Amino acid sequence: MALVGWYLILPPVLYPSRRVNPDAPITKWDHYQVFDTAKECEDANMFLRKKAEALRRDEKVNPKSVVESAAAQGSLGRCISSDDPRLK
Repeated sequence: MALVGWYLILPPVLYPSRRVNPDAPITKWDHYQVFDTAKECEDANMFLRKKAEALRRDEKVNPKSVVESAAAQGSLGRCISSDDPRLK
């Protein structure tokens, strides 16, 4: 019996433009964190999305291009099973 975990993954950032590439294949996405259950992963993803939105609203943060890149990346995270065939 195989153990299944859950990955919170984020789309890659392209440099030097700092643009987020949500169309990249899943194998190119960054593994942000690993969880035992889908619920834990989804909860962390929701937290990351809220954090990304707060980062966008923070007027004191500079440079804005870095903030937008981080916020965009965080807002596009998704949870996938560790046995997802797209990871192979």
